[in-house]
Amino acid sequence: PLCDAILGLSNSRQILWELQEAELFLIPLDLDMHWFRYHHLFADFLRLCLEDEQIDQIANLHCRAAEWYEANGYVDDALDHFLAAKEYTEAARLVEGHGRDLLEQSQLATLMKWVEKIPDEYVCKRPWLCVYHAWALRLSGAKFQIVESRVIDARMALEKQGLLTLQTDFDEQAERSVEESHRLMGHIIALRAFQALYTERIPQVIKLAEQAKTYNPEEGFVRSSIGFALGWAYRFSGDLVASHQAFDETTSVSIKTGNIYMAVAAKCRNGYGKVLSGQLHQAAEHLREAEDISTSTDGLHLPVVGYAYVYLAGVLFEWNDLDRAMQY
Repeated sequence: PLCDAILGLSNSRQILWELQEAELFLIPLDLDMHWFRYHHLFADFLRLCLEDEQIDQIANLHCRAAEWYEANGYVDDALDHFLAAKEYTEAARLVEGHGRDLLEQSQLATLMKWVEKIPDEYVCKRPWLCVYHAWALRLSGAKFQIVESRVIDARMALEKQGLLTLQTDFDEQAERSVEESHRLMGHIIALRAFQALYTERIPQVIKLAEQAKTYNPEEGFVRSSIGFALGWAYRFSGDLVASHQAFDETTSVSIKTGNIYMAVAAKCRNGYGKVLSGQLHQAAEHLREAEDISTSTDGLHLPVVGYAYVYLAGVLFEWNDLDRAMQY
């Protein structure tokens, strides 16, 4: 189907079979004989022929490949082909469309890797892409100024798109613009709350978290994020009870809205709170629950399971179970 889509054919399967029977450097990649590749030297030769004979068609072929890969769920491959075609606007759109899912599934490294492939001038034009990138940077521990720069980019993109200076005549388009503006501002203010947390400005964390709630109280990702920030702020203030409640509510909201990253992170922070109060068995229970939450539908653990492993290792260390602590 990929060959058909790129070349405008309907008989690619037959051609592939004939090439394989003739032993023309074609190698099957699966038992169903659905995917193939050429020997890498022959593939290089064919690419050189294409560049020599039809160089003006190369970008178009990459775009067709990207469109097929995107339509069939191969996002990484689609992105590579859009980039090869220098279709940076499409590449930015593609990454933006998957940014939230990547965050919620704790694929922070993937999101950051994809954004880094796109020229920054194209990233800066899309406020949602800037927001998602800022979250990935902040949650992965990037430096304050790097995150702050991306948050500023998001705000500026909002302004350039006119979403902060909305028309006064009420119509359906204006209503959608107001809703999108509020959703984006909720994220931006929540990010600023995390920035304040990073620099231990605790009163500012609480103030910004409460402000973020007013922009879009039903936005699950924002609710999870500000709940997590509040949990930390209360802990810094010495109020372990309020901290426990905030993290507990964050876990509940995050599970309901599919934000696995924040659900696991909040559950782990709650476990660490139990460690601080000397309740190691309760801490271990929280952390094993976090490990369970981080298990995806295919039975594999998402990257955020590392949170649970680190804290479980700490509990086991306190119990002098050094071998298992080392394992975690």
